[in-house]
Amino acid sequence: MKLFIKQHPKSDPGTYSTYCNDGFTLAEMVVSKVRNMPYEDVLRKYITEKIGANSTNTTYTINSDYPLVSEGKKPKEYFPIQGAGGITTSMIDLCKFGQIFLEPNSIISEKSKALMAKSWGTTFLESDLGAIDFGLGWDLVRHHDPDYDFGDGVLAKGGNSMFFSSRLIIVPKYNAVLALSETHDCGLDVPTTLMRLFNTYLEPNTYPDYSGIYAHAFGLQKITTIKSSMVVQDKTEKGWVMSDLLDYADGKWTNEKGNQIFFEEDYLLKTTRNRTVAFAQKAKKQELNSVWKSRLNKKYIVCDTTYYDIVTNQMLCSVEFNRTEDTMSLIVHGNKSESVVSEFPIEVIDDTHAQSYLHTPCNGSRDRIEPYFEDGKLYCASYTYICEDDIEPYNSQLFEKENKVYKINNTLEVLPTICENHRILVLDSNGDLYYDSMDVEEYKSIESGFIILV
Repeated sequence: MKLFIKQHPKSDPGTYSTYCNDGFTLAEMVVSKVRNMPYEDVLRKYITEKIGANSTNTTYTINSDYPLVSEGKKPKEYFPIQGAGGITTSMIDLCKFGQIFLEPNSIISEKSKALMAKSWGTTFLESDLGAIDFGLGWDLVRHHDPDYDFGDGVLAKGGNSMFFSSRLIIVPKYNAVLALSETHDCGLDVPTTLMRLFNTYLEPNTYPDYSGIYAHAFGLQKITTIKSSMVVQDKTEKGWVMSDLLDYADGKWTNEKGNQIFFEEDYLLKTTRNRTVAFAQKAKKQELNSVWKSRLNKKYIVCDTTYYDIVTNQMLCSVEFNRTEDTMSLIVHGNKSESVVSEFPIEVIDDTHAQSYLHTPCNGSRDRIEPYFEDGKLYCASYTYICEDDIEPYNSQLFEKENKVYKINNTLEVLPTICENHRILVLDSNGDLYYDSMDVEEYKSIESGFIILV
């Protein structure tokens, strides 16, 4: 309070309205003074306990049963300014709070709700619609978005912190409460995304559905069509990651850059800058027998690379078979710092053979991958591979006439001396190239992985 006494208004009262965090902090002090108890106790006694919003807490009442979400590896975010952003909650409990503005209840009177929903903002600029839309606690009490008409009386409150962006929208016409929160690394436009999701929910379902897994030359994409919207996700090491969002019109889906996606039979075609190519086809699903199931998610390490082979410096130093939602693929591992190829869709032919099934014109299916097993080894893309289960541990063995592959079970501090026309490749436990004496001078120790003496 002593700090506020020393502060001065930006302008005379009534000149114009602007958002002010300090206003919420003052409200926090007033509430605590009137109720003669700490602000966090007021919230719990008069609001959150009554509506069953058990995840809702302030910085001073954090509950370990509801851990905070972090943005990547950043620390947890705590704010001691409770009224101005120091409240944490789940989206479900935030919707419980929003519901009290849609129906009579003992927490807040109808008169108070009407006063809060009234436009209290003012401005000295004739065209300024932002300042006049402030309510009591609400950022918006009138909805202007040209793409989303949700009727009269829409209320909205947003919040941004160092790590988070959040939005709460009350839609009386549809008796709906909308809530969305993201860490900034998600890269979402939260208000627009939330309105779009709700608008999609309201649409009649009269659109074609091409949802499914599609295979292309270097991996898999998941297509999800939700009425007039299409979500495109790429398969990565971390799982499915959204890569595009498109709208439907006249048989095609278009993104904000004007690029389009449409379908012919089981094929996905893309149009970019007026050029259309067959990009992917519907992924084949198949059951696996016990032989192929035993090969899944095991590393196969190349054992016949040569002293001068650049390919294994970039890709194909190891491979593994993977199964994603009943589809098979061969994951290709490459240079840890310069990954080139990730995944080839394949189908199983028999106990010893598999092959690429892509039949997309242009470059989409130019590389035919046909892995096969013989005499306990895997042959693929002109290379020979040995399964990690059949690789002996490395115990300071030296070069021999033939290539040798060993498993690193203990920290490998020093490499053997490299003779002329010899080479050492070290792969990490994931099968990615960690070190190659062909192009890297300094070796740094590794705890586990594989070593190839060439």
